[in-house]
Amino acid sequence: MAPAQHPQSGYNQNTHVPSKFPLFPRQFQFSSNWNRTIETDLSAGQFNWTFGLFDYLGHIPEYALELYTLYRYSRICRTDVVFSVVGESDEANQNFAYEAAMARMPYDQSGTLTPSAIKLIRGSRYALVPTSGFNKCRLGASFGSFDELGNPVFDRTYWQTVADASNTTPADTNRPVVGLAARVVNGNRCLVSINVSVTYHMQFFELEWNKVPELEKVQAGGKPARSRKPLRSPKEVDSFYADDDELLSEKPAPCPKSKGKKAT
Repeated sequence: MAPAQHPQSGYNQNTHVPSKFPLFPRQFQFSSNWNRTIETDLSAGQFNWTFGLFDYLGHIPEYALELYTLYRYSRICRTDVVFSVVGESDEANQNFAYEAAMARMPYDQSGTLTPSAIKLIRGSRYALVPTSGFNKCRLGASFGSFDELGNPVFDRTYWQTVADASNTTPADTNRPVVGLAARVVNGNRCLVSINVSVTYHMQFFELEWNKVPELEKVQAGGKPARSRKPLRSPKEVDSFYADDDELLSEKPAPCPKSKGKKAT
């Protein structure tokens, strides 16, 4: 017997098309990016920027606020930072040397250390850019959410609510952060464009149960809320069909008889 003549089972939707899915996850983890580009003159002062390893410090990445409407807490597990500095020519078409650095450090020191001092920190990234040639530097590094001894810090102290994520200062100023710094070498005018791209690897958890929509709203007296007025009231519906009944009940008028002769 040919293979086409063998009896075959019918189409099974469960086999070919998924139709059953699990409940909404109790925790959701993903990575998201925050980035900013600015222009500054380093002769006016040293440039510093700080990004938290356990705190957002107001740098809330994409989709995080939407996830906060579903979950109560989040925690940062890893942070990838890319620090790019590009020198610009002034009105006299002159460029000036500058230095840039980034490293992990305590928050209370992140705004005071110079790039030369940051270079001394273990695991730091440093670049000295000349006045001519490739007048650009790009520093990048990944930082895990660990304490100074390498232990992961995942206890409740480091959980972030939406209010905590908006704070620009951490609760403990000794917490480690990623500090960025750039300054001109000779003190002259130095125009630069700076781009910082931070990728947060996050976990959101503890569902917000008060965001569950109510199925039926009940007033204080125990009576259900008044429903929306229908397009037609019951009286209007009855009168509408009553007109049809009257039309059906009327007898048709008899047809007048013709006075002509009968056909033979």
